[in-house]
Amino acid sequence: MYIIRTTAHLYVNMHSCDHPRLTRFALVVPCFLALLTVVNYGFSISVIRSISSIEKSSPYKIDFNNDVDDADVAMNILATTRALEESSLRFYMYDHPNITLKNAAIKKHDHKWNRYGNEAAYDANTIKALEESPLRTLDPNEADLFIPPIPFGSLVTSKDGTDLINLVYETLVNHPVFRKHHGDKHILVATPYILFRSDKYSYVGGMVKWYRNLMIQNMSVAMSWDPNAVINALQEGIDFHEYTAEFKKLKALSRRSFSLGLGSSSDLPNPDLHLATMEKFHNSSNLVFYQTRTKGSMYNSTIFRHAPVTNITLAGGGGNGGDHNLNFPKSSIGFGIDDIDAWKNEYANSKFCLVIRGDSPHSKAFWRSVRAGCIPVVVADALPIYSPILKSTLNMSDYAVILGEEDFVRDVKKALLKLQEMSDVEVEGKLQHLAFAQRVMMHDHPHSLFVPAFLREGVLATYVH
Repeated sequence: MYIIRTTAHLYVNMHSCDHPRLTRFALVVPCFLALLTVVNYGFSISVIRSISSIEKSSPYKIDFNNDVDDADVAMNILATTRALEESSLRFYMYDHPNITLKNAAIKKHDHKWNRYGNEAAYDANTIKALEESPLRTLDPNEADLFIPPIPFGSLVTSKDGTDLINLVYETLVNHPVFRKHHGDKHILVATPYILFRSDKYSYVGGMVKWYRNLMIQNMSVAMSWDPNAVINALQEGIDFHEYTAEFKKLKALSRRSFSLGLGSSSDLPNPDLHLATMEKFHNSSNLVFYQTRTKGSMYNSTIFRHAPVTNITLAGGGGNGGDHNLNFPKSSIGFGIDDIDAWKNEYANSKFCLVIRGDSPHSKAFWRSVRAGCIPVVVADALPIYSPILKSTLNMSDYAVILGEEDFVRDVKKALLKLQEMSDVEVEGKLQHLAFAQRVMMHDHPHSLFVPAFLREGVLATYVH
């Protein structure tokens, strides 16, 4: 039934678009998955997850996807891979210098860069991947989608962002291509957390008047999270625990939104790309990797973030080279590793990597885990709704282990030791999906599928109900 629901949802969404290429694309995955349903395949990719399906599988227990079969996983991944590789979606990218700001002397603000530099670098790499894609057309009449490559990350981390923001938007809203479509079918890339938030107006002053522009509101925004999905979930009565009060302040600032996750860049201190394989998994000597800060977090998150360190490492349970005889396997769990090379090596040498909620439900640790070829272990009940990365192509529970927050904090050691109960078949299923997620999420993967997945997301981005 889940396959039928998601494929039908994709079919309806795609046919609601006025693009013949999208209509052809819509027929590929539904027909293939319908065939899998007939032969009783019980495991499916997530084409697009409804809020109700997310809540039904909400992480209040460990989700290992125990009914995984190697053939099922391979067939589902193959179907989605082919659909992405054969995508005929084309996009036009604006090249006006007042929009790209490639020749502008943008002065970096050190404090702002320290806060949002990862997102700025990720946005720059996203734009670069789009610029170099063969799906790009220089003729707007051939395009299904339109991308103004505004360097929001650079603007947010600059000393003179307000004036440049006004220059960019004045140029864009008066561009004949933009005016022809009234902002529709346009996608912005803006992952810094303070952008397109109704509760953070004062942080980026130059954006405020443009948030109110109807043509700007008509665009889709690719962010680190999915605000429209959060708003829809609140309307359906979903409880985000300590985050609920803040989220209720939100209002939609764009017609559509979708999540790219809280990413970073290979140019910054991050793990190297290690392809997810069974060989890497078995050769990794750490069961768990988790390094956090000693400083507390907002929204009562400190209790979750510090729990592995206080209950395992500081209790002599095996983290960071502690006593490995206390029934906890060798792991790297602690309050940070100063040497960046050692930190990267520990990441790469781990089977599972913890991703725990903090000042927001999402974390760069998720992106880093995927990059390191380390199975993410998510302790953030809100994350599958809040930041479902490229959710029209990826289902987070396919390649990550989901732990309920309360179960985790009640007995951290027991929850993490349970990871060892995963069979080789279950691990193999996670790793196959993780390897696919690497292709979809990573710009620099040698066989990256990021751009067609990005375009697909742009078509299926979340509306506010």
